[in-house]
Amino acid sequence: MEDLDPPRESPEAASQILHALEALNLYWDAEVLYQSSRHAAYHDALTQLQKQQLVFPCTCSRQSLRENAGIYPGNCRNRQIGES
Repeated sequence: MEDLDPPRESPEAASQILHALEALNLYWDAEVLYQSSRHAAYHDALTQLQKQQLVFPCTCSRQSLRENAGIYPGNCRNRQIGES
């Protein structure tokens, strides 16, 4: 469950989403995971990707991506972490 923007989400949002899914006869197989409680898992995944050199620092703005029809043009792909 995406819940990383508390100022913009209503307190009832999560339960409303789950009720809507149930109304459509859509059910989940396991516990519902909330993103806000998974920071450690995300950190571990990022660390693993960094060790495999599969991440790069991107300085492209959202505006520059919009100007390219939302498609990443590859400008930063060869940058290394720590480069300015």
